[in-house]
Amino acid sequence: MTVNGQPVGERKNMRYKYSMPILHSSIYAIAIGLCVFSILLIQHGKADVPARFFVAFLVVQALGFVFEWLMIHPNLPLTMLWLFGLMTLSLFVSPLAWAFAQDISSEKLDLRLKRLAPHLLVVILGIALLLPLFATLFPSSPITQLRWPGDAGYSIVHITMLLMAGVFLAQSAYYIRLCLRLFDERVEQNKGLFTEVSDLGSNTLRILVVAVIANCAVSTLRVLYCWTMDETPLLNIVLAVLQMACLGYVAYAVLRQAFASTADLNSERKAVFANSNAKQKYQNSGLGRDKHRQIISQLADLLTAEHIHRDNNINLSMLCERLDESPQDVSQAINQSEYQSFYHMIHQHRIADAQSLLLSRPELSILNIAYEVGYNSKSTFNNAFKKFANCSPSEYRNHGVGALSSGHLSA
Repeated sequence: MTVNGQPVGERKNMRYKYSMPILHSSIYAIAIGLCVFSILLIQHGKADVPARFFVAFLVVQALGFVFEWLMIHPNLPLTMLWLFGLMTLSLFVSPLAWAFAQDISSEKLDLRLKRLAPHLLVVILGIALLLPLFATLFPSSPITQLRWPGDAGYSIVHITMLLMAGVFLAQSAYYIRLCLRLFDERVEQNKGLFTEVSDLGSNTLRILVVAVIANCAVSTLRVLYCWTMDETPLLNIVLAVLQMACLGYVAYAVLRQAFASTADLNSERKAVFANSNAKQKYQNSGLGRDKHRQIISQLADLLTAEHIHRDNNINLSMLCERLDESPQDVSQAINQSEYQSFYHMIHQHRIADAQSLLLSRPELSILNIAYEVGYNSKSTFNNAFKKFANCSPSEYRNHGVGALSSGHLSA
């Protein structure tokens, strides 16, 4: 079948051929705009969120999208130059994400050359492996003509690019491990400050880890795409969408933290966790035995008489105000007691109260009991109950009522 002398199938192929580059270009244009918009917006954030490395991270991402946009236009010259630039920039994504993660964690990044040298050497090694790729801009260059010994089908360019991909994967794995360690430390800190292990900072750290993993995966898939599926533009579009979605996810998390309207107990966090080394944490503490016993005694009164743990907004700062003690002393007293941490102390008392209410007030629903003891949602209550009681609230109630009726309930 033909239309105006042209087969219908051929017309569809032509539309597909021209629509794919337009869609591809549009995705990169949107991604570049998202980077620029996020850079401008984060400068006006309310919270004390250091943005220097995040801005650098966004600049690298934006330049990468520019290079990718240039690469998908076959009529533009210097394609190998854009590929060289793109692969070079990929070596900076993970280090910048890790540096920003340190800023979120309030860990001061040591910028001395001695400490930065190992990180820089990896980047320099990766760039050095890309020099044969750069040499392809000059067809007469001796490097361009080199072939792998014993196999003339592979040039030295292919081999060095493959080695560079190995360096990139190793680098990404290293920084992913560092970011995960910072995330774990943040979660442990939150247990000393809040009744929840997650906060805006820890969520941002988690998302940064996802971003580095996604960047690593997409870059690896793109290498495979270039080598094996060069005639499949749809896959490259999928990878571009994945990159943009990941970037948007990171930008949203950071901007949400930057524009947070409530304080994140940063002063208490810095004061309590200034020294994260467990062996030295309380080495220079002025908290004596008498002061320790006094704080624990006051805590017991607040927990048993006033049920302060049932306040769903309770945190370490509020507790210190009630005790009229410093965050350092209160935190140390709790951590060196049977409670282990502020988080465990509050939840242990909440769950103990919930266990009592589940058996003594059968007319109350599980949701009402959750609200009664200080939780804001049934799901949060269920998770905490399972963690501290090793069963669900409904299971505990059913077991307890059955045991009571038979006269042999054991606590």
